[in-house]
Amino acid sequence: MQQNNICMCMDTFVALLFISSTPNTLTWPVVKTTAMVRMPFEVIKQRRQSIGHAAWGEHFTSFKAFRGLWQGYTTLVAREIPFSFLQFPLYESLKRRVARARDVSVSELPAWQASLCGSLAGGTAGAITTPLDVVKTRVVLSKSPEGMLKTLVTVAKTEGIRPLFAGCIPRVTLISFGGAVFFGAYEQAKKLFVSFYDERQQ
Repeated sequence: MQQNNICMCMDTFVALLFISSTPNTLTWPVVKTTAMVRMPFEVIKQRRQSIGHAAWGEHFTSFKAFRGLWQGYTTLVAREIPFSFLQFPLYESLKRRVARARDVSVSELPAWQASLCGSLAGGTAGAITTPLDVVKTRVVLSKSPEGMLKTLVTVAKTEGIRPLFAGCIPRVTLISFGGAVFFGAYEQAKKLFVSFYDERQQ
């Protein structure tokens, strides 16, 4: 009973990570704050990759350019919400399916199998949200950025649907690997914590 309570508490932590990525009145400030911190790093990374070192140095010398560090902030938030909304429920669903197929409880699944579930969940969510990532990149790199929806429609009309999935394979590969490491480590840490707690209780 105590072991189940510990597992439930740790699973609640992951659930809170998911909840913090959904737009409700209590957690919306968390989403916006996280994106606000991440946005400058996203902008710097992508502009360095596309503009080059010298031009990048010139680009951030004015106050107007400094404000541009948050260009695409809304698109980052709009990308992260559906990604998390897809990834975490899919991860839990896959774990339950695997556990049912092996005729065991979810808590008895080996960490490596949970890791594979996390990898598949992350990769799937990453593939589905690739168009949002493409739009975010276009907005960040644009000299005269437009709104997210307008950018999405413009790309679809002028270039077709395929460009909206540009970079899908590298994105899915990276997120799948990250999902495997994150969820695998989480499940293993949970098992070690439960084992440690049981030893202390004996």
